[in-house]
Amino acid sequence: MSASRTRVSVRDPMSPVRAVEVRTNGDAVFQGIEILADSGQYELLNVHSTSYNLLANADVERAARRVLDDSGLDWRRVRETWTGRFWARQWMSDYQIEAPAVGDVLALGLLVQNSYDGSAQASMVLMAYVVACTNGLMSSRHFESYAMKHLVSETFDTRGAVAKLNAGMQQVQELVPVMERLHRIPLTVDLLVDVAVRTQLPRAEWGFVLEKLKGAETAYGLLMALTDRLSRNGRGRAGLDHQDRVGNLFFTDLVQELPA
Repeated sequence: MSASRTRVSVRDPMSPVRAVEVRTNGDAVFQGIEILADSGQYELLNVHSTSYNLLANADVERAARRVLDDSGLDWRRVRETWTGRFWARQWMSDYQIEAPAVGDVLALGLLVQNSYDGSAQASMVLMAYVVACTNGLMSSRHFESYAMKHLVSETFDTRGAVAKLNAGMQQVQELVPVMERLHRIPLTVDLLVDVAVRTQLPRAEWGFVLEKLKGAETAYGLLMALTDRLSRNGRGRAGLDHQDRVGNLFFTDLVQELPA
């Protein structure tokens, strides 16, 4: 049975949720996910199989904060995405490294996400930020992630998750020569067309991206224009998916395919 889509108004992503039994006209039993809506009543969000493991955003956020507190780094909240079913929050740490060839400083970042519709599992996803503009740099090929399904309890051991954050420092360092190489790749019309096709970014977004390209001469400039637009105007889960697709293309494909 596919999830039932209903229009529910919930401003607070940490609003309480609960699982309830849902029966069809036959004998099948399903699990309904209800959330305390702005109306003050519990309303149905989705219907899943009985094997679905409900993790509340509030519990995922609490577990993530324990990991951040134990990391030895200082973190500040940067952005949040909440669609009513998908939630993500982004943090930037004080771990920074200079990329002098491009005149920027990179910082280790973290995205914590969860969903009530099965579109994303509860997880911590490593990322980076360009400190001056807080453009988010995501790439599931370059950065590691950590599933949180076993972490949402009062007794979980944070050492494994903290070890992932420590590994993220090295992954940010490894991004510096990638940025330097992108800075040596000329920005051409052919490159623009290739990136447009491969990122699958909606056509409507390219007008905004092109406005930010003024004066850009390299692939790095194109990357900054794209991440600036997507970091601030990305729409829900799709916006984060586009950021990941852009990062995968620039950090792993273009740097290998194009001469610098």
